[in-house]
Amino acid sequence: WNGKYTYHRHGLLESIPHRKLLRGVLILRNEDTAKVINFLEQHSLTMHVREIKLTLDDEKILSETLK
Repeated sequence: WNGKYTYHRHGLLESIPHRKLLRGVLILRNEDTAKVINFLEQHSLTMHVREIKLTLDDEKILSETLK
């Protein structure tokens, strides 16, 4: 596993604007949380949901991914 090959894996987050902070840590829009939570619950994954205040930069990036 030298990292010689890369490939694209289609998934849930392709259609949802988000920011990845760390591995397994996402910032999502409020209107997208239900879709992600339902997906995670179907796979019996542990999750912690928090409401956060976005910076202007975060809001700009999330709105740009919608275009």
